[in-house]
Amino acid sequence: MFLVTLQLNEIIFAAMSELVLAPLKGEIALLWRNLSVFRPLFQCKPIHDGSSCDLITDNITGFINFGEMTAILGPSGAGKTSILRCLYGTSRLKYFGEIFVNSANKGAVFITQAEDDHLLQSLTVEECVYFACRLKSSTNSNTDRVNDLLFQLGLDACRNNLVKHCSGGQKKRLTIAQELAGEHMPGIVLMDEPTSGLDSKASFVLMTYLQKLCKKYEIALVTSIHQPSYTLLRLFNNIFVMSLSGKFVFYGNPDNIPYCLNQASIKIPEGCNPVDILLEAASLTDLSEAEPFEDYLDAIGDVENGTSITLNNATILEDFTDQMIKDEIQNRDSKNLIQVSHLFQSEAKVCWSHIKLLLRRMLINDTIRDPSSFLIKILVHVLTGLSVVYFYTNAAASEDGCLPDVNHIPTLKCQYEKATYWKKFNLVTSCNFIFYNFFLLTLTSLISAILAVTAEMKIFINEHRNGWYSTASHYISRNIIEILFQIPLPYIYFLLTSFSAKQFTLNSFWEAIPFTDRSHFKDLAVIGILSSIVTQGIGFAISAIFSRSIAFFVGFTFFMVSFVLSNFLIRFQSGSVSYYVSLFSFARWMIEASVTALYGDRCNVLNPDQITNMKSGIISIVNKTNVPQDSNRNQ
Repeated sequence: MFLVTLQLNEIIFAAMSELVLAPLKGEIALLWRNLSVFRPLFQCKPIHDGSSCDLITDNITGFINFGEMTAILGPSGAGKTSILRCLYGTSRLKYFGEIFVNSANKGAVFITQAEDDHLLQSLTVEECVYFACRLKSSTNSNTDRVNDLLFQLGLDACRNNLVKHCSGGQKKRLTIAQELAGEHMPGIVLMDEPTSGLDSKASFVLMTYLQKLCKKYEIALVTSIHQPSYTLLRLFNNIFVMSLSGKFVFYGNPDNIPYCLNQASIKIPEGCNPVDILLEAASLTDLSEAEPFEDYLDAIGDVENGTSITLNNATILEDFTDQMIKDEIQNRDSKNLIQVSHLFQSEAKVCWSHIKLLLRRMLINDTIRDPSSFLIKILVHVLTGLSVVYFYTNAAASEDGCLPDVNHIPTLKCQYEKATYWKKFNLVTSCNFIFYNFFLLTLTSLISAILAVTAEMKIFINEHRNGWYSTASHYISRNIIEILFQIPLPYIYFLLTSFSAKQFTLNSFWEAIPFTDRSHFKDLAVIGILSSIVTQGIGFAISAIFSRSIAFFVGFTFFMVSFVLSNFLIRFQSGSVSYYVSLFSFARWMIEASVTALYGDRCNVLNPDQITNMKSGIISIVNKTNVPQDSNRNQ
């Protein structure tokens, strides 16, 4: 019985394996029906633009197949990138329509036009693919997959080069290698103009590699592309051509373009690229735009044929293409298609393995390979500490905060008014010293946090969107890295100011060693570290909401308002609205804690015996100082 059950399980497993590994080439991977994309509601329009249409695409239908490369062409502003973003689910535009995906699809990725938004510049080519493979896989052994991808995309020769030293074509291929890494190869790949910024040779090499990968791994690749050469275009299995009116004017193999143009009674001049004729037809939005194209044909020597394209020809192309797409979809098997809202479905969850990998990658990229950022932070703290110490005297910084209590000695008040005044003055100066110490320390922490987060924000968005890791994993890793750097910097800052200005009664290096006996210096250092971590968190939150330029403005404004509400520069009356608002200012609690830590429990209350002894001592001192003055008067 056991053997029969075992054989039955093997048969079922084999059948499932055949089902999973069954060839998918030619099957529909992605289908969209009646997709309409609208322009933003508050988009600025030219004054001379009298059109009131807000449509980017108008009820378009299309599909892509497994194992094939598909291109979306069209003039600038036709909506090529908008279609890709709407299909993936990352567009902020309003759109309607139906999206269907094959149930056998193993995932989808979206690659943006800017390759630097996917790559960490201080890693090597091999490290980029390795970390991508580890983050997207549950197994530890990924050497074979990394080597295979580097070989398949022609990156084996530059595997030890830093990313910042690679060419544009190599960066494009490296971006693709990162997204294809992992246990499961994605079934659908969407790319936004992968050939932008590349010459014709580099573009052809890139698309040739992609063609091989699509055939080998049965990937459905769809990419937007802007006016490629006819040689490059023939690498694609199918192309869609978008018009400025939001419709497709062509679908099919590039070799079928002449036939499609002939159906619309459009002649192709001798020696003219059929793609150029088709793109010119796609650029027409009204009848007045036909005349410039006739001038273009005359310029290339087509005077005899008198070829011209009118809006009527473009409309015929739209109707012909729309009907052809619908007929082909109707004849295809669509039983495996399931309706989805978009392709983006990040299933990554927070896990310790992702945090460890991200920590390791951040240390290599941010510190080991590029230590300039950390060194600059140290230099800023040292120079800031020295500048603050230079402008504050030792007398002001060494006050203990205890004013002479002479209220119970009325006869001596006049003698000590001047001494009390200077002691109060030095005490206020000392408090200002503390205020500006924490002001500069927390401002440095805020700026460094905004710089760190905004510098890698686009990379994080792309990696998270493609399912590498969760937001929590990245946030925890970035916090650990920044906190590790924030702990020594305030300590160095206060150590420098304490030895220079005698601010914290720090008389030896032994008192500065952490985890020894408690001292005022250590209390201030702990408050400084905690304050830096708080402002770092504020910087993270602001950077996650706003772009880099706006984040600096918002962060600095929030910072200044917090210090205005600190109850130090402006004293708020207890019970007022301003007083209660100031309770939400981190700067208020930071400054109050620092003043309490520095001056708290220093002034002892005098008992009656001590008052009597102090009174007699002061009287004797005053009598001695007044004797010479009396003798001079007698003379």
